[in-house]
Amino acid sequence: MKRHLLTTFVAGGSALALLIAASPASAVNLFSATDNILAIDADPTVSSTPVSGNEDARFIADQVFVAGPPSTGTTKYLNFARVGSGFIVTPTAGSTNVQSLQLRAANDASERDPLTYTLYGTNDPITSAVNSTGTAESWTVISSGATGLGTDPGRHELGSIEDIANGASYSSYKMVFNTMRNLNAANSLQVADVQFFTGTGGSGSAVLSAADMPSTIGIADGSGSQSRYPAPGEAPSRAFDGASNTKYLNFGRENTGVILSRADGQKTIVQSIQLVTGGDAPQRDPLTWILQGTNDPIVSTDNSLGILDNWVMVDSGDSGLATDPGRNLAGSIVSVDNNTPYAAYRLVFPTLRDAGATNSMQVSEIILDGQVVPEPSTFVMVGMAVTALGLVARRRNTRSA
Repeated sequence: MKRHLLTTFVAGGSALALLIAASPASAVNLFSATDNILAIDADPTVSSTPVSGNEDARFIADQVFVAGPPSTGTTKYLNFARVGSGFIVTPTAGSTNVQSLQLRAANDASERDPLTYTLYGTNDPITSAVNSTGTAESWTVISSGATGLGTDPGRHELGSIEDIANGASYSSYKMVFNTMRNLNAANSLQVADVQFFTGTGGSGSAVLSAADMPSTIGIADGSGSQSRYPAPGEAPSRAFDGASNTKYLNFGRENTGVILSRADGQKTIVQSIQLVTGGDAPQRDPLTWILQGTNDPIVSTDNSLGILDNWVMVDSGDSGLATDPGRNLAGSIVSVDNNTPYAAYRLVFPTLRDAGATNSMQVSEIILDGQVVPEPSTFVMVGMAVTALGLVARRRNTRSA
């Protein structure tokens, strides 16, 4: 009987070993186009204006219009943060109750025109720094809506006057621009002038003047993700479809990427990364990556900043594309230093081959290899199988005893 029990133990152990061996032990491709994949732009917008010339935030208040060709003409405010950029101004007129506003389009590049805004007011002293997020003060939302440039009035021209509902007076104002005429084609947001009025329809007194220039600072509120892709042909799932002739393209350029998790909910251990280049424009190739992981449910949404989840740093490195392999070709395989299983990953590309010469980031394929971690139910099934084998063997032993 002891011999039968030993045989049962060996058989059960062999079955257990076979079942465990069925779990992935060698590196496999972890993600496909049918998994949960979100596009993100991981970097909050950072306010930045040209270092020379008359294009910083002060010139939004100067109300100077000089008729001339687009290359000269009126002064303007330009901010490379694009969506989410704006300005703070403290009018020398003192506390005012703004009831309407009007914008003048800048001298060139109509794709840079702001189309919607949010206007805030405060009576706090302004302590926000130039090119900050402009959140050091306690701000009250006054209004949000169209800028009046929805129908392009032409270069140097005034947009329509927009009335706002405002029942309070404020000593300082903050205006943030939420959308643009063509984010995909623009490397910046710009506007020649902004004017506030104390009456509806542009009546009453004009609030802003050249005297307000010293108090006007440029900001980017950090809420404006630039992530956007041509859907569905160049969506993020295209980077996981196994086809080198498709691609994922994101107009957010640097710091765009993906959040991804398996559709079956299984955790994975990413151990290597390999990228395949897009079919054109090598300047769009990502050159570096940052990988983060989480085991929390994902609450970030598509084309967001992807920062609402509890991310843990996994690893970072070169993309394997520093030496251009050519179009639609794979770069080198790069090891990822990771032994921890995660339910979801956040992969970001901080640098491109030539960000200054492109309007987007693109990659044909993102290949993440590693291990799929078996669900606890797998081990339960193993235990049940071993138990069942033991019971069968015991019955046989009982009969033969």
